[in-house]
Amino acid sequence: MREEDGSKTVAFQSRIFKEILYGNYAPGDRLPGERETAEACGISRITVRRAYEKLEKSGILERRQGSGTYVAQHHGANRNSGNLIALLSSVGELFSLDFIRAMEKEVSAHGDLLVLRLTDDSPELEEAAAIELVGNGVNNLVIWPSGRGFRAETFARLRVLGTNMVFFDRMIPGDYADYVGLDNRDALKQLFLRAGNVRSPLFISHAEAAHDSDHARESAFEYECQLRNIAGTVLRVSPEEPLRLPPEILEKADVIFAVNDAMALRVLPFAGEKTVFGIDGLSREIVSYRQPMRLLAQKVIKLLYKQRDGAGEWRPAKVFIKGEICEKLS
Repeated sequence: MREEDGSKTVAFQSRIFKEILYGNYAPGDRLPGERETAEACGISRITVRRAYEKLEKSGILERRQGSGTYVAQHHGANRNSGNLIALLSSVGELFSLDFIRAMEKEVSAHGDLLVLRLTDDSPELEEAAAIELVGNGVNNLVIWPSGRGFRAETFARLRVLGTNMVFFDRMIPGDYADYVGLDNRDALKQLFLRAGNVRSPLFISHAEAAHDSDHARESAFEYECQLRNIAGTVLRVSPEEPLRLPPEILEKADVIFAVNDAMALRVLPFAGEKTVFGIDGLSREIVSYRQPMRLLAQKVIKLLYKQRDGAGEWRPAKVFIKGEICEKLS
């Protein structure tokens, strides 16, 4: 096959795959025949055949003898998804490199290969990376999603097309993927216990929070306040703008809880003698609830392999891992 013919095949293969993902062809639909498609697209019939064959090999199409070519339908996990595992992630979080290292160690221990695609917290890059990977036969994805604007419909279609997926940390998916994240209820419980006799706590989070984990931590804070019959205050601030804490709110608080360590470190210069607590366990300047990266990575891989290697019907799982208090350096 000449290089020019190969590029035409790749281009047409990508075109068909995107049309499936964007809903122009639904799972189970019959695609037009090779001759009809070649004439309509201005390409050779052999180019159409080769593209269909590649998509069939990736598990996206099904060729039925005497009937035609159909979009595949997978209602469970993909048991034949290969040994390539792709991690879609940014490196913007302070603990992202720790998680990537833990993932690489777990995947290598099983004799498989980890493919890292940096998404820069961009929904567009996440979607494009997933389409490219699955279109090239990588059917095991671990997604650390961006949050706001995430292209959930595309990833839900990827499940139907036979992609095994586990989401990590930020966003709990629908019924098309497993989820692994920190036990935020336990995090706030342990931080309140560590704080002692709390009377007027303040919780500082992100304005217009885009992540499920932010909402979960705020909800857990409110739950702990209700248990203690105390009036807590939630303050949401912009992560991009200079930090401004209303003096009346800051003065009223006896303890400050931050949505993560990065926020806690922003608050620390304004706290005076007040204790500031964080969640992540990355900084020894504050008391924090440490995320157990190795345990989280182990569970992610375990769930992914359960989809790939397991028997029986797959059902999505949501797993929350407990961490531990990490004391600050005196």
